[in-house]
Amino acid sequence: MPESKPSTQYTAEEWQQLLVAGGKYSGLLTVKGAVHLLTFTELPHHRAFPDLVEVERVHDRANNETYTAAFVKDWAALPDSKAAIRLPGGDTKLLALAVSMVSGTPVSLRDNLVGFGHAHIRRVIEAVAMATGGDEFYAVTPTPALDEMLAARDALFG
Repeated sequence: MPESKPSTQYTAEEWQQLLVAGGKYSGLLTVKGAVHLLTFTELPHHRAFPDLVEVERVHDRANNETYTAAFVKDWAALPDSKAAIRLPGGDTKLLALAVSMVSGTPVSLRDNLVGFGHAHIRRVIEAVAMATGGDEFYAVTPTPALDEMLAARDALFG
């Protein structure tokens, strides 16, 4: 877990770890699922990202440990933020799904699920499992069909 330091000094990978810690600490399954989607986007890589989150030292009573965690200040503001302006289409869709998961605001699944590749689809399925508590009971694993597709892709593109 990254140590506490000025928010502008965290790397994208550290932001991802901090967000996951915040999602876990929140105790809300929907936040945990939404964070899973958010950390798969380019948003934590943007230099304006620190303005969207709060970094805090938290104490987890269940495990009696203290660590640094990041919390999104306003999930509904993420899609219109300066950091989200130039996100790729897939990232914009994941962000819409994440915001919906946290806020309960409906989002069009037709508009936000169509066109995903296998990695994005897997991330969405994992996030839904997390948001419902099902990740304790189910694991998303590749099938032989996916293995064949990836092998064919690798053979084609080297």
